[in-house]
Amino acid sequence: MQFYFVPCNPDITSIEGKMAEIIRITAKKGGEKMANRSNKVLLPEAKQALDSFKYEVASELGLSSKVQSSGWSNMTSKECGAVGGEMVKKMIAQAQSSMVGKTK
Repeated sequence: MQFYFVPCNPDITSIEGKMAEIIRITAKKGGEKMANRSNKVLLPEAKQALDSFKYEVASELGLSSKVQSSGWSNMTSKECGAVGGEMVKKMIAQAQSSMVGKTK
């Protein structure tokens, strides 16, 4: 999810009011900011490895046949979220294990 800085009315002091203002501004613009998001790979040389990792996780979750037959664009949000969530868990675990024994 991407967040955009939107200058709010300085008279609005509550969090709820500021969130309502952001939603109002986004809705007023037709929501194009929300639909214009992209998931950019920070290291382009890692793109192939991340794609392989994504298919590996999908396979572990029993979704590989559906991905191969229908493609990612026909997967449900729940299925894609499960794959992404599992990828994040594994990447965090790998990062934590690489930090063990290292000091700041």
